[in-house]
Amino acid sequence: MVEVQKACKKCMIVSTAETCPICGEKLSRKWQGYFILIDCETSIIGGRIGYKCDPRVIEAINAPTPEEAFAKLGVDREKLNLPDESAREEELRKLRKMIRCFNHCDALISKLGGTIKRGQLASSWRYALRVR
Repeated sequence: MVEVQKACKKCMIVSTAETCPICGEKLSRKWQGYFILIDCETSIIGGRIGYKCDPRVIEAINAPTPEEAFAKLGVDREKLNLPDESAREEELRKLRKMIRCFNHCDALISKLGGTIKRGQLASSWRYALRVR
């Protein structure tokens, strides 16, 4: 079965899910073109559209310990390890709202010591150019 790519009208995220991994809105099948934001610090397209990572992400990447990184992000590490899917998803959604590019995602994942896997945040850097 072929998975259909859809996009969020609000966040512009491209995903195969039924709802947006960031805001939870229903995704549209009517969209055109997309770009992958590798580095929001140097991207010309990302800069013009206004996609930047939340400053808390940079602070967390520069934090000396994973505990301090979680504190700067405002994410509850314990909830990420709970078997309760809704609590874990709520914390992951907080991260998805802050992370806008591939480079910061990878740097943050390595800082957090394997608590989060790339697949849990993977759709966070693919953006549609136009959604109807």
